[in-house]
Order: sequence, then C-alpha cells, then structure tokens
Amino acid sequence: MAAAGAACAAPAGAEVSPPERQTTWSYHGIGPSQKLIRITGASGACSTLTKPKVEETAGSVRITVFDRRTGPPDSPCAAVLIYKPLYVPLSAPLAGRKLLGATPEQYFRRPGAPPPRVVGLSPGDAFTVLRRAGVNPTITRRLGGPGLRRIQAQNGGRLIVAGSTSP
Repeated sequence: MAAAGAACAAPAGAEVSPPERQTTWSYHGIGPSQKLIRITGASGACSTLTKPKVEETAGSVRITVFDRRTGPPDSPCAAVLIYKPLYVPLSAPLAGRKLLGATPEQYFRRPGAPPPRVVGLSPGDAFTVLRRAGVNPTITRRLGGPGLRRIQAQNGGRLIVAGSTSP
C-alpha cells in the first residue's frame, strides 16, 4: 500500500513550477500624494504575492510583482487565478513618470463604479487606463510649467494636463 503523501505527488514527468515567478498586475488608482499606487496582482490557489519590487528613475517607475508558491514544489495545485490588491509606496510622487510593468488590458471596473483616479499619471498611461475602464478620455485644458507632462486634474474622463517635458 502506498503512503498517503504519495497520492498527492505530481505525476512523473509533470512540469514543476518554480518557487517564485513574475506575475501580472494591473493599475487601479493612486493616492492624493501620488506616492501610493494601488494595483491588483494575480496569484494562484497555492501561492501568494510577494512585496512588489519598485525601480524609480527621473522618467519612469517600474513595478514588478512576484508570485511565490506556498506548498511543496511537487504537490498538485488547482488552476485558479486569484486577484489581490497591493499598495505600492513610492519614494517621490509619480508626477508624470511613465508607469512600467503593468498589464492595463486586465483592468476591470464594476458597473456603476467611478473611473479610476489617474492624477499624476503620464497622459499616455492615463488614456490607456481610462479606455480599458470603458471611459473615453479627453484633454480639456493644457497647462505649461516645469516637469514631466502629467494629469493635473480629473473629472471623470475629462483631464487637465500640466508640464512641458516628456519622460
């Protein structure tokens, strides 16, 4: 008779997932200070999301999210995708820096929910997020001034852009 643990092992020759791997995430909002970004990461039934890795430069912010397996590497796991909210602190306000690493096509908005907050995002990132949320964005006013072009104010899909340089 086989041991009880042997019944849970992966079949011979089955692919074993690594203990940690990069996973997808999508943008869901930014705090009033533009120093806290809310994202949603994807993980599996037998794994958990780790603290996001953040790389900041003068022109961009790259966020990388990892999914870490919580069980033994050879144990079976249900193929279930679970979305979990994460909050990513920045050392400086986003202020128009390009947001890298996101998968905006995975943005989901509940029916009747307000559009996501995009103040501080670059115009390109803001348009991508709003369009994926089912909102048709328009720039209603352009302001000059120092710094990267960024969304200065927002009323639904109507945006005011400030700044004079591209990232």
